[in-house]
Amino acid sequence: MIKLAVVIPTYNEKDTLPSLIEELVKEIKKIGEKFFIIVMDD
Repeated sequence: MIKLAVVIPTYNEKDTLPSLIEELVKEIKKIGEKFFIIVMDD
């Protein structure tokens, strides 16, 4: 069962998004719960 959902609204963030996702995943994995991330680019 997924315990955490992260929604990230973005606008022209293609250069910074990979590092953000990498750091976010690293920190969420410390919690030990299942999660998913939705990135919305407008």
